[in-house]
Amino acid sequence: MEHLANQLIAYMTTVPEVAIYLIAAGWMVLEGVGIGVPIEPMMLFVGSLAALHHANLPVGILAMSVGCLAGTTVAYSIGRTLGTRAVTRFGRFVGLTESRVEHIDVWLRHRGALGVFLLRLAPMVRTLCPYVEGEAGIKPHTFLVGTLAGAAVYNTIWAILGFLLGHNYRVALRSADDLGPWGIVLVVVLIVLILIAHRVSTMLWWRRLEAHFHLRRASAQAASQAAPAISATSSAAQTARSEPRG
Repeated sequence: MEHLANQLIAYMTTVPEVAIYLIAAGWMVLEGVGIGVPIEPMMLFVGSLAALHHANLPVGILAMSVGCLAGTTVAYSIGRTLGTRAVTRFGRFVGLTESRVEHIDVWLRHRGALGVFLLRLAPMVRTLCPYVEGEAGIKPHTFLVGTLAGAAVYNTIWAILGFLLGHNYRVALRSADDLGPWGIVLVVVLIVLILIAHRVSTMLWWRRLEAHFHLRRASAQAASQAAPAISATSSAAQTARSEPRG
């Protein structure tokens, strides 16, 4: 494992620095349009290359953020142009059901740019949200500000983590190699745990969106039921005031 990692690092140091930024940005474009590629390893990789003086950390973060914005803008435009029917029709292939579209829609309508920003930080959910953000009629400037801010924060956190790891990735890989077959088992278990954590985090986000949806719907129903009572009370008061006094 250490040998393969060293070969990959050595290869990337031979390509022009601008190619690193283009590869990273292109990877983010794929994730932005809804293709579920893992972006965290790429961000860690860019940060690690910056620690090894083969890339510039701020430029790398900027390139990944711009790539994310480009991909999500395509998805946003599709959702805005084709509407709910297209989003739900094609979204079901990636887990975006009609109910989830409604949940995200209500969340966005009540939270605006902050909602866009927060959803950009949610694993898996973020790959589907740009389509709904377009369908929900989120204003372009709100979408751009929320998406770029969320992407910049997320990219910065992971890239800095990769930068701090630097050469230290070799220590972990060398330890796994020293353990022989048990090292492979350890790596597999670690990957499985990461996938489970990712899955649990995604489920928690879906539940949060669902709870927000039901809360808003209950509030709307309570308001609609209270309106006739208020109207009746107002009418009774007006009648009482209009009656002649004895």
